[in-house]
Amino acid sequence: MTLTLELKPDFGEAHITLGVALAHTGKDEEAIVAYRAAIGNNPNSIYAHNNLSNALNRKGLRDEAISELTRATEPDPSFAEGHLNLGVAYSDNNQYPEAIASFRKAIALSPNLVEAHIDLGNTLLKAALEGKTLLTKQSLNSAKQSG
Repeated sequence: MTLTLELKPDFGEAHITLGVALAHTGKDEEAIVAYRAAIGNNPNSIYAHNNLSNALNRKGLRDEAISELTRATEPDPSFAEGHLNLGVAYSDNNQYPEAIASFRKAIALSPNLVEAHIDLGNTLLKAALEGKTLLTKQSLNSAKQSG
């Protein structure tokens, strides 16, 4: 892979492949560099933006991951995997309405995308549990104030 990049440094797909290999070995920092190089060669590469966002999300850089996924889904609104990953990033960032909408979009585009169904269910559960927690805290605060 590195020989290919030495011979043809502007070959974006090679940067993406290198990034994937690095990410699979836990080297997200290096993968991010590879994905950014791919984007430098082809700013409209939905796969480079998608993979970059996944690495950023694993590093806890949620807002940046969401921004990259938006760049992946805008030029190709039918990119179901991009909407799935956007939902994951939103859910990880506790932005449940956005996550739910993204998962539903992924499912509408690709009904057999099992992971989107699972993530939608998990996000709906997380949102409900957090809503119940907030309601309980509000109820306790109201009880304290009135008592």
